[in-house]
Amino acid sequence: MKLGDKFLNKNGRLVSVDVQPLVSYAQRYWSSELLSVDRDVLRNLNALYSFSVNKAFPEFRQAQPLLNIYEISKFLLKSKCFSHGHEFTGKRNMIDQRITDVWQDIRKELIYENIRQKGKLTYGLIGRVVVMILGTANVKDELFVQIMTKFEANKPWKDFIESLRLCSEHENVPGNKAVLEIHCMVKLQEALKDTCNVNWVAEVDYVAPGCFMYLVEWLLLLTSCLKGSIYATKSSFT
Repeated sequence: MKLGDKFLNKNGRLVSVDVQPLVSYAQRYWSSELLSVDRDVLRNLNALYSFSVNKAFPEFRQAQPLLNIYEISKFLLKSKCFSHGHEFTGKRNMIDQRITDVWQDIRKELIYENIRQKGKLTYGLIGRVVVMILGTANVKDELFVQIMTKFEANKPWKDFIESLRLCSEHENVPGNKAVLEIHCMVKLQEALKDTCNVNWVAEVDYVAPGCFMYLVEWLLLLTSCLKGSIYATKSSFT
């Protein structure tokens, strides 16, 4: 890439360049270099992802190259020096969807791993499972049933999971949505109240503060929706 003679100011042996053409040239040069390097990195990451899929690596390992691809693509699209963002828009949408699908599968697998654990049902396990189930899309009825079976010894949380199951089964039935949301809200409030009344000092594995606050935020979200408005923190949508 050359600057070109038309941008050079010559006065005998003295040659100078105006600032603006020099800045524009530098931006184009480094944008070109950045694009070249990032294309190589993206190509290698895509090869790693394909390799992990072909070798049937765990979902978590398969997700790592995708997350790196996503971060690089996001950086390129936000870069002021990068003027070819439109070339990546379609790819970014496809990457977003693939990452979403992978993480949904990982969440479901983590839920299965937690409810398969033997031993006493703890509030810590309940908190982890409930938070994950709230962040998981298209939960199958089979998973709801398995969670309810695992929560058999804790009726308030079992009832809340059952209310989520009912919402999932009848969400498209006209007139039922509001009633089911109220039912779900009430059951979540009862479960959180029961959890607060437990002697957490005596519990071996009590619900983590982060999990508990996330569930309280969900209760706030459900309650505010009934009033026609939404009050929520950013973490309610992450």
